[in-house]
Amino acid sequence: MSTLSTWEGWEGWEGWEGWEGWEGWEGWRAAAPGGGAAGAAWLARQRSRDATVWHGPAIDVAAWPGRMTGSPLGSLSAYARRQVVVLDMLQELRVSRAGKPGKLQAVTVTGRAGQPAHTIPAVDVATLIGELPTVEGFNRQRPERAPEIFAQRSFNPAFWAGILPLNPQRTPFTLELMAAVVMFSSFAVQQAKVLFNLPRPYQLSPRIQPMIETPGFSTYPSGHATQAALVSALLEALVRPGLQADWVVPVQTMLQCLADRVAENREVAGLHFPSDSRAGKALGRALLALLPCPAPGKPRDTDPPFTWLWRKAQQEWVA
Repeated sequence: MSTLSTWEGWEGWEGWEGWEGWEGWEGWRAAAPGGGAAGAAWLARQRSRDATVWHGPAIDVAAWPGRMTGSPLGSLSAYARRQVVVLDMLQELRVSRAGKPGKLQAVTVTGRAGQPAHTIPAVDVATLIGELPTVEGFNRQRPERAPEIFAQRSFNPAFWAGILPLNPQRTPFTLELMAAVVMFSSFAVQQAKVLFNLPRPYQLSPRIQPMIETPGFSTYPSGHATQAALVSALLEALVRPGLQADWVVPVQTMLQCLADRVAENREVAGLHFPSDSRAGKALGRALLALLPCPAPGKPRDTDPPFTWLWRKAQQEWVA
């Protein structure tokens, strides 16, 4: 599994694929990895079918509990539902350049009608060159930060689970929602990166020598910073209605500190400039404001996909 690509989707978390669809049913992959083992597994199921299938009178199909009923979204696997939800989130997202022809002054990010646009200011290469000593100085922190840096190469919800009680059994819809916003934000940040097209630290100085593989796209704004800030802001908004008053500030502070540390770890690793992190964190917080996060309420079959998933997730935190 590529460590360069998995940050932009949930797939990088070990175990995620193990419960989001039929393909992850415990024992399924072990029983059918391919080749002869796959054929043996199929033959076992076929013989079981032959020995157990009903051959009596026909039964009314309408009475069969396997028919798909209820919410269309609720009947999907998490893997398929995420694609539906993310497409819904992307419907009104626009990332566009601002400035005179030939002079990029900023990139604007807009979403739902009536929501204020977010502006990512342009930076020039001279500014990044001025930050090179800071990035180089971070080298002293690499031994201490190395475990985190390697664990955060792909999106790793275990870090957020250290603050909030997240797990696939208790909070499956919250984890789905986190996965969806990470994927959503990657579309926005990659569009901005293409428009700015700025070099990574190692492209400006041979003294940086990054700790890990450098992704094959430009530096500004930082994708890790964007996605970490968005996930932390999302979780804060999601759980706040169910928190007692004296827990609000501690949870908010810890979530924000985690987002800041994820961003800074990428600077320590030699992959990003401080400017990348600042712009990414601001973009992440702004992206949450572009999403239709409703007040607590029961999910309805008529809800748009993101609203439905948000309400399902919030039910895991609000009694």
